[in-house]
Amino acid sequence: MRNWIISCVVAVLFKAWFDMWTVEIPASMHSKISIIEDMLDEDQKTALQAYTLASSPLKSNLADTATTKPTHESALEDMPILEDGTCSHPYLIPNINKTSCILAQRIDIGKHYIMTGGFSAVKENYATAVGRLMSFGRYVFSIDEPVISDLFKSKKFRDAARDTCPADRQVLDPFQFNIIIQVPGQTVAQHIDGVYFEGADRFDVPQWLLAAMKFSGLWDDYFIPQVQVVAYFHTWTWSPDRGGEFAYWLPDGSPATLVQPLSGYGSTVDGSRVVHAANTYFPNRKPPAVDKSKDVELRYSDSTKTWTVYEDGTPTDFTYPTPELRQTLVFRARCFPSEAALENFKNRSNRIPLTSILSRLTYDLRSRGYTIPDSRLDLCILIMKVYIKYPYPSSLIPLNYCALQKLLLEKGWDLTPYFDIIGCGVDAQPSRISVIDFGGLFRSAFGNYMHTIIEGLSVFKAFKFEEFKEELKDSIGLAQKLKGVVVWGGVLIAGTTIKLLMFSGRVKRKKA
Repeated sequence: MRNWIISCVVAVLFKAWFDMWTVEIPASMHSKISIIEDMLDEDQKTALQAYTLASSPLKSNLADTATTKPTHESALEDMPILEDGTCSHPYLIPNINKTSCILAQRIDIGKHYIMTGGFSAVKENYATAVGRLMSFGRYVFSIDEPVISDLFKSKKFRDAARDTCPADRQVLDPFQFNIIIQVPGQTVAQHIDGVYFEGADRFDVPQWLLAAMKFSGLWDDYFIPQVQVVAYFHTWTWSPDRGGEFAYWLPDGSPATLVQPLSGYGSTVDGSRVVHAANTYFPNRKPPAVDKSKDVELRYSDSTKTWTVYEDGTPTDFTYPTPELRQTLVFRARCFPSEAALENFKNRSNRIPLTSILSRLTYDLRSRGYTIPDSRLDLCILIMKVYIKYPYPSSLIPLNYCALQKLLLEKGWDLTPYFDIIGCGVDAQPSRISVIDFGGLFRSAFGNYMHTIIEGLSVFKAFKFEEFKEELKDSIGLAQKLKGVVVWGGVLIAGTTIKLLMFSGRVKRKKA
């Protein structure tokens, strides 16, 4: 009887644990998803390769406002920039004029990835996580490029678009295409694409705020559906070690679906209504070590036939041949009920003021029982926390505890030595928490832990008794170290043991 009671208690505790990290995606966040096997032919892929070379240098995705130049680059959360032109707060970057620090346009994506480790639940330090997210590309709000224009006119796109757009919104408005490049070690975190409303879009207010507006449901009457095609024009053949699969989540509670990034294939979806991501590309390789506060770009050298990451105009050690790049074309069209509605949108009249958006969200937060912070930055962070619901990774520990090092440092607590011991240092090998198969589950269980064991052995090897006696004199410091080792060691050992006993996070896979 006693064992039965204990089993029930344990089951309830585990259920509560997993429920804590379960995010219910709103029912409105759904769209039909189609796969087009021959979206790009060989001539189109060759043309896109040439266009990419001609577009060098490719800016990082943090330079988005340089293209869109929104009326409100921030939600008035601006903070002073440091004398060296950088921003100390982990969520802030310099604005386009380098005069203040603001939230990055897609801080909703970066914040969720850094805190959770993303789709693969990696446990890695803040600097490495930033390098993973800073992909490169070109954003063009025009369809004049011949290869792009031809794609928008193709019957394959028209049929797929009309299948994706709501039945009462069959008037298409092609408006944008992006060339997106990931280098080895980079990923695309869980997100929804830039949302368009009648009266508010990325040319008016920050994109993280548009995402909050969509998730809140408060502006659904103004929402403009869209269709995006994600197509691949790289030359390599996919294999599991490359990773980089397209992933998407639907609000039916099912786990993520993975789609292999096969060259020439395309996926159609309303990315502003479906949470999606990409698995890490070459997950076992390190991403570029770059600073979010600096100008980062990817440049092509015709003499060496390679691409190099530059930081503030200075080349880094991260250089790649073209066949190592994950090359993606994304092109989009909005869905309107009539030509008149399309023309009314293009007039850009009746814009929704930024203050009205923030006031409505603030009123809704109060009605939900939240205390409104005095700081505008804290208000923005609260808005993201309450409304934007990206799924947690299917992992026993769905939090990137290594990121705490940076957050604690902001609070004045420098615990770097302890984080180094548990495998969170800059040179630590990140564990790839796979949610695909048992082999990946086993590897993830021992990834950072093996690093911890190796670091521990190196500590014993370098042990010096005289220095140890000096350490004993500092009883407070010694107690803190012992506490850190016991707490973190207990968490890691318990996590490993439980994870090996339970198989969590099954993922459906599709070839394409």
